[in-house]
Amino acid sequence: MSRNYRRRKRHTGVPQDYKPARGTVILDGHPIYVNEDALDDYELLESYEQLEAQNPAATIRIVKLIFNDDTEYEKVKKLAQVDGRVSIRKMSDFLASAMEQMSPNF
Repeated sequence: MSRNYRRRKRHTGVPQDYKPARGTVILDGHPIYVNEDALDDYELLESYEQLEAQNPAATIRIVKLIFNDDTEYEKVKKLAQVDGRVSIRKMSDFLASAMEQMSPNF
């Protein structure tokens, strides 16, 4: 037996599959709280299906599901502002970044 095997038995560590119910993602250097339970929500899956069916309005529903706290949603909208308007491209980039940080295998 190697020394690593014996060491592993003594130091069990923290389970790697534990995730807090409410996490944080970093968007443009700002921490934003997200609803990680949204990944297990059927409505999110339906919204992605609508997005795949060329319905861009589904993006709004997805963003509201993930950033379900009104203050966090407003923070994201402020970060996505370009020349006084909320940029669709920037909001989509934020959504993609948040999804990747919440679940890298999504």
